[in-house]
Amino acid sequence: MWQSASALTTSNFPRKTSLNVATPVATPVSSLSPGTSSPVPVTPSPPSKRLVFGLSYLAGISDVTFLRLYSTFPTMMTGNTMKLTEAILSTRYSDAAFYITCITTYILGTVAFKLASKLESNAFADPNSFRTRYLSSTPRTLSLPILLSFICSTFFGQYIGSPSMYFLSFSFGIINAVSIESAGTITCMLTGHMHKLSNTAVEGKGFKQVEKRSVNVLSGFVAGVLSAALIIKWRPAALQKAVIRMLGVGYFVLLGLLDDGGRVDKGWFRRGEECIIDAEEAGCVVEE
Repeated sequence: MWQSASALTTSNFPRKTSLNVATPVATPVSSLSPGTSSPVPVTPSPPSKRLVFGLSYLAGISDVTFLRLYSTFPTMMTGNTMKLTEAILSTRYSDAAFYITCITTYILGTVAFKLASKLESNAFADPNSFRTRYLSSTPRTLSLPILLSFICSTFFGQYIGSPSMYFLSFSFGIINAVSIESAGTITCMLTGHMHKLSNTAVEGKGFKQVEKRSVNVLSGFVAGVLSAALIIKWRPAALQKAVIRMLGVGYFVLLGLLDDGGRVDKGWFRRGEECIIDAEEAGCVVEE
């Protein structure tokens, strides 16, 4: 008269109504099969300290140089956004158009980095080929457009004046993307690094990798500011063209030529890792 539960499951009901809920169990790393790799925390290799210092040093020179020439920063868009709001409220629409274009070209630079990163992600299979060694790194691929943008800025600057900063805004959109996604930190602003170091000093936790990187950023940026100040003091006439072109060459060399012995996956750049910047804007979230 009565059928067993197993008979009901197999005869009177569709097989899909039979549920088999298993409790999730964490698999120890030691029990993984040889072909399975466990997640590894994202940490940049030690030679990337040179990339971080170089980007910070050039950012310090850039901020002093462009603030003196244009009274604004193409390296970051916070100040330009504030000036845009002020121009709109003051009905200075030509100034507003200038700042809107600066912000837009900066965004285009960040988009260019991401598009190049997507295009090269799986395009180079042979790790020893010339293309992989010298073209498969997104920062290296975009180093030439950065150099050309700096050169165009100085060339067109004598004809169009301040709008030549559009080329620089585009370049720094790329450079800051490299800083965040390749170096794993922000090198054009010091606020987050100061905040992180202050917290570390108060809590007495000791300096770990992220804190040491913040010290590296601060040291490089201050060194860049001092260098720019010395250039202004000794050779003020050279500031207009020579320094901007030197900055373009500096970024080109840093990102395009110096690759730590040709190894694009070690030393200078983080590859295959997406950096989500932390709340203090001083490192990647995964490193905390």
